[in-house]
Amino acid sequence: MKKVSVAVNPSGFSAQLDTGAIEVSSLIAALSGGPQPGNAFSVFGSIDPASSATSPNLVPITNVRDTSGDVVLAAGQKSPGSTASVSFGGQPRGWRYLFVKSEDGGGAGETFFASGDTANAPTAPNGVNLPSLGAAPVVLPLTPFAGGVKVSLGENLLESDTCDVYATDNPTPVGPDGLQGSVFVGQIRGGNISAGIGGAQGAVTIYGFVNALIVRTGGTTAPGRAFAWGNADNQGGSGGGGSPTPLNKAMTASTTTNSGGPNPPNPPQTATATAIAATPVGYVEVLVNGVSVPVANGPSQVTTSACYFAPTPGTPANARTLGVGSANPVQAGDFCYWNGTVAGYDLSAATDLVDFLYNV
Repeated sequence: MKKVSVAVNPSGFSAQLDTGAIEVSSLIAALSGGPQPGNAFSVFGSIDPASSATSPNLVPITNVRDTSGDVVLAAGQKSPGSTASVSFGGQPRGWRYLFVKSEDGGGAGETFFASGDTANAPTAPNGVNLPSLGAAPVVLPLTPFAGGVKVSLGENLLESDTCDVYATDNPTPVGPDGLQGSVFVGQIRGGNISAGIGGAQGAVTIYGFVNALIVRTGGTTAPGRAFAWGNADNQGGSGGGGSPTPLNKAMTASTTTNSGGPNPPNPPQTATATAIAATPVGYVEVLVNGVSVPVANGPSQVTTSACYFAPTPGTPANARTLGVGSANPVQAGDFCYWNGTVAGYDLSAATDLVDFLYNV
């Protein structure tokens, strides 16, 4: 287990908090030190090593207004005592560098920290120089990483700087426009934005491909770079080996009630009635309505994660571990169990869909 921290600055942004020693899928960030009721904070992310508190391109992750006690930020959850939910990006995971900003002058003497496991800790972000407007796409390799790989623009890029991102297994651009055999993922933009400006957003996440293609569609800020970052791939393939599977996608969620927590008021409740269909090679990522949520890596993380995998009947002490070479890995037939008290919400069969992302 690793913990890193930075002091909160009541006058604005904190210094950069580097989470590079922590495995992406286990990272939890929190404010502690006795936040006062009503204090408001924002959390921003970057995957550019050069990012700082004055960078124009820091992507908003969440806004939190504390009303009682410590504030823990994780995927898709409402923070305890908070009126805010984690917004675009789902959680601080996937952002190598984090910044916390005091919005109302509060936070004196407080600390912002990130903690998690160190197994499969990420390598340094991959970076590539952006092409000029109208030029052929450039290749951004994703092979050092496993699972979902986040792609974002450099710290100095502005809202006028936009790029289309494509995913491909081709080692070089193919075809007249360089995009033959690729899949469009989305458009990313610089500046302090999260989503909603001309369809662009601060970052996209790519699963199951070895390269990203970056095409500049707007802006002239130079030098400009794009970066990729995620968990280390120790087996030479996405997710620690194997190939992505179409299994366990768009599954109807179970309807849960007061689920999970340190002292569950009810027996364990599945996130979906569908078991994982094959034994994964490496990690398993869980999405709820397209947003990644924290998955416990063994029993010790059950009380701090939105869900966990276990054999029936879902006893927390039997929670599976994640990753290549783990002691008690997820097996075909295991179910995903939901911790609504940790996630901040329960699931509904009427509105929620669940995906398992893994290799076989």
